[in-house]
Amino acid sequence: MAHTRVVQCVCDAMKEYCFDAAGHMITEADASGATLRAEIYAGDRHLATWTPASGGSTFFNHADWLGTERARSSSSGSRCETITSLPFGDGAVTSGTCTPTPTFFTGKAGSAEVGAVCLPPRFSKGIEL
Repeated sequence: MAHTRVVQCVCDAMKEYCFDAAGHMITEADASGATLRAEIYAGDRHLATWTPASGGSTFFNHADWLGTERARSSSSGSRCETITSLPFGDGAVTSGTCTPTPTFFTGKAGSAEVGAVCLPPRFSKGIEL
């Protein structure tokens, strides 16, 4: 199984990202190679995020019937974050104390530097008349 590695340098701070074959970011590491965050997937479903803080903390994602992440809980089972929004993701309001992952309404990573979400291109088959 092939993995893709990407390095990002912002203001002399380097981070390395490892992606699985499906294109999910599964680990984020600092310049020394220490893991900052690991994402856990089952197929395309984002199940949890692990961070090394406090000896290793796991935060579980809870999605609605459409697969949109709406809440997160700690490994003890207590809810630590909720996300509400309008039907198409606009007007998102996040409340709570745990934000272990930068994925939001779309399930894709956002960039704090530019305030955008990284979405893969969409392709559609042309219509023949």
